[in-house]
Amino acid sequence: MNRAFDTAFAKQVLESHITRLRALNYSQLFDKLQSGEIETGEILSQDGMLYQWECLFYWDSNSDEDVRVIISVFLDPRRTAVNDSFIVSPNGSFVGE
Repeated sequence: MNRAFDTAFAKQVLESHITRLRALNYSQLFDKLQSGEIETGEILSQDGMLYQWECLFYWDSNSDEDVRVIISVFLDPRRTAVNDSFIVSPNGSFVGE
């Protein structure tokens, strides 16, 4: 069965992870980056489609202290996805906002 990517549903999943991760402090995000942690999971939409999500933690390319968090939600990572990211500095402020 080939159903369309539900952008609204994917954005809801994305927003829930953005909200959760933005609530963490710099030290917690730094620990995830240092450990090489990648958060992944799956969630079933109401129409029976299995979406995957992934949260990655990197050093920001403009600094070796700021942590960049990238979140993606997709059905197939090679196709349509919704993505968002944010950067946190060691003082806990969000960079670029």
